[in-house]
Amino acid sequence: MADTISDEQRAEMREIFRHYDEDNSGSIDCSELQHLMEALGAPIDDDECSMAVQALDADGSGKIEFNEFVDWWSGR
Repeated sequence: MADTISDEQRAEMREIFRHYDEDNSGSIDCSELQHLMEALGAPIDDDECSMAVQALDADGSGKIEFNEFVDWWSGR
């Protein structure tokens, strides 16, 4: 699905990703994902967050990298 998004959409996703990547690590961890979900009006607790990160983390790093974020964001 990430292949079907426009450059403009990708740039918008990059801005969103950078905003929630609060420590500028290049990935979104569970705490940062909780802030994002709260902003979307769908707060999640620690257990839900752990499950969400595990589901979105395609490479098993324990965090959500930009490409994983794009796959999720473009499919919502």
